[in-house]
Amino acid sequence: MSKVIQDHLFELIKSLSRSEKRYFKLYISRHKATDKNNYGLLFDFLEKKETYNEQEVFKQFKKEAFLNNFSITKRRLYDQILSALDAFHTVNSVDAQLYKMMHGADILYKKSLYPHASRLLNSACKLAKKNERYSILSEIEDKQRQLLETRHYSSISKGELEEMQLKSNQLLEQVTLQSKLWFAKSYLFIDLNKKGQEQEQLKQHHSYINEITRNCELSVSNTYLFNHIEAAYYFAVNDYENSWKHLESNIILLENNTFLLEEFPNYYIGTLTNAIYVNEKLGNTAKADTLLKNLKEVTGLLRIGLSEDLLLKLFLNTSSIELSILTSRGEFEQALHSLPYIENGLKLYEAKIPQQRQLFYFFQFAGVHIALEEYAEALKWINRILNTPNMDSNEDIIAYTHILNLLVHLELKNNQLLPYTLKSTHRFLKTRNRLHSFEQLILQFISNFSNYREIDKQEAWEKLYSKLISLRDTKDYQSFSSYFDFETWAESKMTGRPFGKLKKMKNNPQKPLVD
Repeated sequence: MSKVIQDHLFELIKSLSRSEKRYFKLYISRHKATDKNNYGLLFDFLEKKETYNEQEVFKQFKKEAFLNNFSITKRRLYDQILSALDAFHTVNSVDAQLYKMMHGADILYKKSLYPHASRLLNSACKLAKKNERYSILSEIEDKQRQLLETRHYSSISKGELEEMQLKSNQLLEQVTLQSKLWFAKSYLFIDLNKKGQEQEQLKQHHSYINEITRNCELSVSNTYLFNHIEAAYYFAVNDYENSWKHLESNIILLENNTFLLEEFPNYYIGTLTNAIYVNEKLGNTAKADTLLKNLKEVTGLLRIGLSEDLLLKLFLNTSSIELSILTSRGEFEQALHSLPYIENGLKLYEAKIPQQRQLFYFFQFAGVHIALEEYAEALKWINRILNTPNMDSNEDIIAYTHILNLLVHLELKNNQLLPYTLKSTHRFLKTRNRLHSFEQLILQFISNFSNYREIDKQEAWEKLYSKLISLRDTKDYQSFSSYFDFETWAESKMTGRPFGKLKKMKNNPQKPLVD
């Protein structure tokens, strides 16, 4: 008997909410068969455990016959839980209700109760249209056509067929458009995640989107997709005003169409998060703060219970965007106070958070400590990133961490480690074709800095600051600056002013700088 760290049945049980657990127990209590009682015993035992250990299961139930075919027992219990969840969530799931209605229509059809089946399909059709379930609407239409054929053709008017054909064509147009928009969005996002995205290629995406939507009456869900794509495109080309325009349109759209908001709450969470970031970029801090408040209160707006997936998404989006806001505004002390809460959340959801997302948090943590001149603490997070296995899929964050690592060693005056760290960083960047003008400037500056006399270091900082300003419009510098404000760091060293206070001044230039 093996000790299993992860088990599908155990993971499913641990994912259940209190209400789902309570419903499952009611569900199996309706059955008096022995195997159902065994399911309850096994469920209760596993539900109380923090980790899965199959040896403990066999020890606890050594006298029970179901251990003889334990793999079958586990599979049947898994299926029972899924059946209970299906019944529990049918009321809240439009798709589940629609499929239940279609199944009922099939039963009525086979009993030759055609008018009954027709009424049920008409109700399903109204529900599907209201919630823009186009793929299911297509299935409903197939069943309605099948019912129509049960009538003699002499009793069917051409007007009925023409009306049905018109509705079918309108449905097909929206389904086709939705498919085109989805693939267009996916191709765009693939290119956005590539290194060195080409402006011409992005413009081609934008032209295609406008071409396929020209003279089209967009449904609510297709309007959401269109705005989502446009907001992403304009953000990629640094047109934040137009990006915000489309994000705002989607916020209004979602708030005014509860079917989309409640069925896809992740749309709203993601749109609010992007809107906060864009408004921060635009300097609309009051608007960004209002949107952040709305994001934190999103649970009150939604009339559905939040799943663990949505709770995770809320934690990631809220904590990440708030930390970004605080650091961009130079509120590093406040950012530092938020780190323990974020660290606890990362531990709680560790297995479900993508590695790249975790590494980005670690990078942000390092940046906060650097701003507060806590370089040893920053180095802990930097080393945690650089010591992460399978790093190739996170090339951007690793490359930026290598550069941040040089900065910290420079601040700590680790003169013996710097030559090795420089060589390692140079090798990493060169083998990945990332030795651009910005990276070369930083490597050269740090390589020469230890050789400068104290009297010359001030001039060296001034030259670095001047060269960084000249690189503002380059893509590699803009990309790195979205992670760490190297320019303000150089300015703080040049002027002797604290990094955090300089950031605050830049965020609020009307407020005088007080050292």
